[in-house]
Formats: sequence, C-alpha cells, structure tokens
Amino acid sequence: MNGQADMLIKLMGVFKVGHARGREIDQGSLVRYLAEMVWYPPAALSPYITWEAVADDVARANISYGGINASGTFYFQETGEPVRFVAQRFKEDRGTCTMEEWEVRMGTYKPFQGILIPSQGEICWNLRTGPFHWFRFEVKEAEFDPVLK
Repeated sequence: MNGQADMLIKLMGVFKVGHARGREIDQGSLVRYLAEMVWYPPAALSPYITWEAVADDVARANISYGGINASGTFYFQETGEPVRFVAQRFKEDRGTCTMEEWEVRMGTYKPFQGILIPSQGEICWNLRTGPFHWFRFEVKEAEFDPVLK
C-alpha cells in the first residue's frame, strides 16, 4: 500500500509465522511483479517499466516505483515467448537479507481465454551453495478481465 510492500505469512491462513516489510520487501515485490507479467501481458506496458534489448532473444526490464528500483532479464524462445526470468532479489535467512539470484523458468505455454501464457514452471534461488528449488507450479485455469479479450 502507498508504494510499500508487506509480507504476511500464515500457517493454514490463521497462525502468523512471519511478517516483514521494508526496502528489501519492496524491491522483492517489484522483481516479482516483473516476473509475473508473463501471466498478464498488458502489465509489460506499464509506464513504470522500461525495456532494453540485450540480445536477439534477451531483454532487460527495469521498474521504478515509490523510490525503489528493480530489474530483471527475460530470455525468449524462437517463437517469442519468455522461457526464463532472472533477477537479483533480496533473500532473508535468519534475520539477514542478502542479494541473491532469483530465477523463474516457464514451461509449456497454453491458451487461456485466447491468451497464451506459461502453464508450468519453477522458481529457484541460485545460491552460492547450489540451487534451492523453492516452488514448482502448474496453471490449470486463468480468468482475464474482458478488456483483454
């Protein structure tokens, strides 16, 4: 709210097990926003985001909001769909935040309401000690505002 992120973690939606806010959470939220644009493509046209070409199949997205800046790199397959997003993001471990490489890999693309989005993927922290596979996902349904159709 008001340009500030707030992370509240609850066990079974009831018991609070974590709560964090601050510039590190704000930066992480902007990185996540960039990564999640693949599921809502019009977000890539936001006035808060600028784009720069890195290579024929690589582009960097930069976002600035509320005095916080973040960026990430998208890697595209030959047909134009993003297959990988990599960014530096704050990771908290035992009360200390460090900047680490955070990666989202997108798998099979499927049309949902006529919009092609990744239907499978994985989120991974690429740590100095090795990869930490944080989350694997499968999108089974997606519903978009009528404006996109």
